[in-house]
Amino acid sequence: MDAADSDRVQVGAFELDRDAGELYAGHQRIRLQEQPFQILLMLLERPKGLITREEIQKKLWPDDRVVEFEHSIHTAINKLRIAFGDSAQNPRYIETVARRGYRLIATVERPDTVEGLLENSTDPEELSHKKTSAVTTPPEDSGSVRVQQNMGERAGRLRPWFVAIILVCTVALCSWLVRSVAAHGLLATFRIGHSPPATAHTIPLTSLPGLVRDPAFSPDEKQIAFLWNGENPTKSDLYVQTIGSDKPLRLTHTSSGLVRSPTWSPDGREIAFARCDDHGGAIFVVPAKGGNERKLTEVACITGDVQFSNWSSDGKFLVLADRCFPNGPRAIVVFSVQTGDRRCLTTPPSGDIGDLAPALSPDQGSIAFIRMPTHQVCDIYTVSVTGGNLRRLTSENKFIPKIMWAADGRSIIFKSTRSGLGRPWRVSVDTGAIEADNIYPEVGALSRDGGRLAYTQGSGSASIWRADLLRAGGPVVSQTRVIATSGTNDAAQLSPDGRHIVFESVRTGSREIWRSNADGNDPKQLTFFGGHAGTPRWSPDGKRIAFDYRPDTHAQVFVIDSEGRNVHAITSGDYQNGVASWSRDGASLYFMSNRTGDWQVWKRVLAAGRETQITYHGGMAAFESFDGKTVYYSKLEGAGIWRVPSTGGEERRITEAPHIGYWGHFAVVETGIYLVDADAANGPTILYYGFKTGQIMPVLVLKEDPFPLTANLAASPDGRTLLYAQAESKSVILMAENLQ
Repeated sequence: MDAADSDRVQVGAFELDRDAGELYAGHQRIRLQEQPFQILLMLLERPKGLITREEIQKKLWPDDRVVEFEHSIHTAINKLRIAFGDSAQNPRYIETVARRGYRLIATVERPDTVEGLLENSTDPEELSHKKTSAVTTPPEDSGSVRVQQNMGERAGRLRPWFVAIILVCTVALCSWLVRSVAAHGLLATFRIGHSPPATAHTIPLTSLPGLVRDPAFSPDEKQIAFLWNGENPTKSDLYVQTIGSDKPLRLTHTSSGLVRSPTWSPDGREIAFARCDDHGGAIFVVPAKGGNERKLTEVACITGDVQFSNWSSDGKFLVLADRCFPNGPRAIVVFSVQTGDRRCLTTPPSGDIGDLAPALSPDQGSIAFIRMPTHQVCDIYTVSVTGGNLRRLTSENKFIPKIMWAADGRSIIFKSTRSGLGRPWRVSVDTGAIEADNIYPEVGALSRDGGRLAYTQGSGSASIWRADLLRAGGPVVSQTRVIATSGTNDAAQLSPDGRHIVFESVRTGSREIWRSNADGNDPKQLTFFGGHAGTPRWSPDGKRIAFDYRPDTHAQVFVIDSEGRNVHAITSGDYQNGVASWSRDGASLYFMSNRTGDWQVWKRVLAAGRETQITYHGGMAAFESFDGKTVYYSKLEGAGIWRVPSTGGEERRITEAPHIGYWGHFAVVETGIYLVDADAANGPTILYYGFKTGQIMPVLVLKEDPFPLTANLAASPDGRTLLYAQAESKSVILMAENLQ
């Protein structure tokens, strides 16, 4: 058919009014802006065919007045995907053809084709059958979710058979949610993807400033335990609050490290929780009415986080995510509270991040968990509590931040952007069938009878700030927020000549590499992967940028020129490579790799392709000294800045900070090192370590959270300009009742 022959065209589950420039999803009208609409018309002229970027440019900008048309095209395509509820990673409407253009892959037809068949039928039984079969229902993974019908608007324009009701919205869950969840909930954005059942109602449980997270019902469901960072933006503590009250009781006092994962004992007398600091991780218990902590067992502390699930209903065991052998990935472990014995239930592949977020089934017989080969790549598995019967339920290869069992124990509820929309989904433990969930507004803590759900809802963003100093390590002259949009902007690096900034941003819906002027103006998108690209670093001549990206299940180091051209991979292998930086002569790249089973710093000579290991006792982010003789680096586990000769040799720690989780918060300049101390008494503080004196001096106390688990501190070579990110976030705990 020729789509141009009709003013109304059926595009997948949507109807397009070509005359009005509007999409319809049932009775829901979606207005299209001019550029996305014009691109959609071009795609409709050639269904299943390629429309090149050059064709789009000539159509929309024939006189080439718009210099940044590549960014404009990408922005317009992204707006189209938002309208369709589509995603670049798993397209159902618009497919990206790498470095060439786009293709409309959805079915295109006239709406009146099906209606005409119905109108021409004279057999009542046949007519009834055709009407039934002609009803179009979006597939379970189409990105469509139900909304209330707006019957008063444009109802006459809709065909009777088109009854699918779709809500299209934007959710910046993507890679910065990876960091918000992995980065201990210090920055999070949550949204209810649909309305709970009509009988349900939602009430707030907390009204505290700052961030709250990890709610857990007491066994009698009269109290809620949760974490709150009310005393320090980088420190959360454990609190208990009676439901209906607004006065929480503080149970822990954390000066260093992080507290996670509260769970009640079956008798309601104690609460177990995890703590992670520079010295490692452990599971503790504390009386629910207040008192002294008691350590149960030590556990691995990976990337500053410790995870475990509920306490068994008989009080005999806890389910943990812990290492089963040195330097191994996390596995699912059953820990006996009575004897201290451990049973490892899973064996994830070596080099993986491992098995996370274990959740004990209502009948206490199975454990659901997330297996994560690398960040932002997850799938759901189950295993028997007694061992064996390992089953993979999903093949998403997408980020799944958290899971919970449905009340009947027959399904697992998880949050995913599998259709381009961040919302809860349901997977059957028997068949693996996945469908959009219409009961639970979020993934959280479910009461035993399944009638109530406590969950976190909030918003946040991370902005890039600039501080100018009188001299290296000297007083601050000025502070300016230079880059601020919705979502996350972070990992900024100043170009060698000081004229540009390269940084990560999720402003288009996926984490990409961007470049701007030094004042934050004239932003230009450099990568268009539609995935997770991060940790950009300038070459010494300012002509190239190294960064990491996950093209499949493993991260690799890539290089692109400063104008966004000639992108190519530098590393390869069935293991993780990333967080790259340049040698001072520009001939080599330092990067971290887990090819030996744990994270170490490696060096690659670009011309020869030769790679050598630099550290042997752990290493993460690394920078070469200006004379090229020393490599300064941090560790994923543990704390401090370390040094090692660039040719290899003795590894020695020179500072106490940064602490665990803040491995990327340091910058090497000609005369010293800037670093962040998240445990400082006055709040997170930027410090300066002088090479000549060996002394550390405070430079700047940050007002907000410096956003861990990324490279969020940079400096000019002379040490007089700093770039850093700060997160501004707030969340509350809500409770949905009458869910069944």
